[in-house]
Amino acid sequence: MLEYWDQPTKLKLHYRGPSGRRVTNWHPPDFLVLRQEGATFEEWKREEELARLVKEHSDRYQRHPSLGYRSAPGEAAAEALVRGKGRQPLSPPQR
Repeated sequence: MLEYWDQPTKLKLHYRGPSGRRVTNWHPPDFLVLRQEGATFEEWKREEELARLVKEHSDRYQRHPSLGYRSAPGEAAAEALVRGKGRQPLSPPQR
């Protein structure tokens, strides 16, 4: 790891809520982690909380057999930033 920033920005998530209605939510990822291979947004949650979130918000959180827990809406929002759609400036946090 080269560097990390805590809650560096907010991602605009689109998904279906528990009621089936379409939801838009601004979510700050826990960390932006910079490595030689590239940059990733990361969520650090306890296993118990992730299991609960998968049950309560299955459109937002999923358990993948080989990749662990994922958030398709979060991945789509991060990808949109990379492609420049809905681009938000990522400035270093004030230290």
